Amino acid sequence: MKKSIAIALCVLCLSAGKQQVKPQNTPYQVSYVRQFFLDDHGKLTEAIDRILVKGPRPADSAVLYTWTGEPSSAESTALKFAVNKNRNEVRINDTRITFLPPQKVRIGKDVYTLTAPYFVFLKKQLLEQRAVADLASLLKDGFSHGDSDFDELAAVTWQPRPRPLQFRILEADLYHKSSQSDHVYRWKAVYYYAPSGKLTGITGDWFNLTLLAETSRHLTYKAEREFDKSSLSSTIWINKRSGSDSSRVTSFQQGLSKEVTYTSYQSVPVNIETRAKPRDLQDAIRILAQAGVRIGGS
Repeated sequence: MKKSIAIALCVLCLSAGKQQVKPQNTPYQVSYVRQFFLDDHGKLTEAIDRILVKGPRPADSAVLYTWTGEPSSAESTALKFAVNKNRNEVRINDTRITFLPPQKVRIGKDVYTLTAPYFVFLKKQLLEQRAVADLASLLKDGFSHGDSDFDELAAVTWQPRPRPLQFRILEADLYHKSSQSDHVYRWKAVYYYAPSGKLTGITGDWFNLTLLAETSRHLTYKAEREFDKSSLSSTIWINKRSGSDSSRVTSFQQGLSKEVTYTSYQSVPVNIETRAKPRDLQDAIRILAQAGVRIGGS
């Protein structure tokens, strides 16, 4: 498996004017990404398909379809939005995302401290545009370790290109529920950047990330995590143009004395606008197919 895996991303965004636009005249967004997993010999072991259907700005819901194998096995997750009257909090299903001025956002129990421009941007995107892809980007960039209610959404990169350099996570106060018991770990992380805005490292309890190298195309990071009777070591390559990543991961479970190595990367995300609301997954697949998008290995 070559270290440099270039992944181009397409736009996942919604726009609306000052006047309310009738939903039937406003595009829906159908987005598709495939995630690949290879074993330590480079053999494909699993491929996960994901389709995100997002309504126009006045809509208050989105649907994420996820499957392995055939679309008939897909699981669907409806993401329903509710904004409080003070307009400082949005609830997505049972999770509350609260914006705490001047620069903190609380997602469930986790709290991220952001730069002021990033805080303002994220608040507007979630409260006004219901842009769940931007929430997914925060969780993925913040290395939340798979404890979020939005794991499937945050498992891949939906954004078209790297964020502006002033959009940074400064600190995080995170919680992790043990898979071995009812114990909940609380850990803090601090994010470090070069003057240019490039992430150079993250230090935290049980987790560290370090910038190893930089080429004209990629940033290479080393990430290490150790808690809950398991350890994980990753080499991560981030495409400087698209902002997407690929990674080679080695995990070790102490209780089982078992080590597993695999590589993960994703396909080129595609975003299609449609005036008509997709009725279901098959309708979303039909819309993608009409645009020339191949689903899975077809």
